Amino acid sequence: MQQDTKRDVVVVDGDRTVFALGIERPTLRGILERYGVTSGEMFWESLVENPDLYAALYEYYIDEMPYGTAKARTGDPYEWLMVRVEKDMGW
Repeated sequence: MQQDTKRDVVVVDGDRTVFALGIERPTLRGILERYGVTSGEMFWESLVENPDLYAALYEYYIDEMPYGTAKARTGDPYEWLMVRVEKDMGW
């Protein structure tokens, strides 16, 4: 088991996480695999063309995304997600 102190979750396996309350939440890698994204080049195209992928990533990062960006007032949520996912995945 690997502890993620930022979100205080325990990683159980590669595609889901379990909170202390027992609520499961997919990992970033699990979300990308569910939508067939295996590289940064695929990600850019997939995010724009697949609204379900966008929704899953938006929900995953909503607590970390600046409010104005999340509401598309001071920034672009698509751009924020693209930069953040590439950073987190090391692409």
